[in-house]
Amino acid sequence: MRATRNGWHHWGLVALMALSPVWLAGCGPRAPKTYPVTGKVVLKGGGKLKGLAVEFQSVTDPDVRALGDINPDTGAFKMVSVLLNRGKEGVVEGEHRVRVFNPLNEKSKAVHPKFQRFETSEITVTVPTDKELVIEVLRGSGPGADAEPAH
Repeated sequence: MRATRNGWHHWGLVALMALSPVWLAGCGPRAPKTYPVTGKVVLKGGGKLKGLAVEFQSVTDPDVRALGDINPDTGAFKMVSVLLNRGKEGVVEGEHRVRVFNPLNEKSKAVHPKFQRFETSEITVTVPTDKELVIEVLRGSGPGADAEPAH
């Protein structure tokens, strides 16, 4: 009887050790739920938004952000969040500030500087939303205004 008990004890420890990585992996941080967000950025007065992106920043946690490349022909975008060092389609729930900017040239004049900073754009969105967003921005001016007129 004693050998059987020790045998079960041994196999019980082996099973516990084998399952520990699975159990520990389940205890790690989980990315919050995201909701699909799509939309269109429109340049007031018309034109293409070449090389630009739209970015959301959570009002409650400014480190939580989502990014969407703007299609230069249609203005369409689809948001993707970076959560726990991984891209995850969609945006976390809550209110977000919005900016439109050139990720390769922070001094781009394609859009008015007001819309390139969260603090000044005055655009907010609430997620989840059941409709496609339309974000209207003003054209930049002066040298380097790289928004192309619509043809």
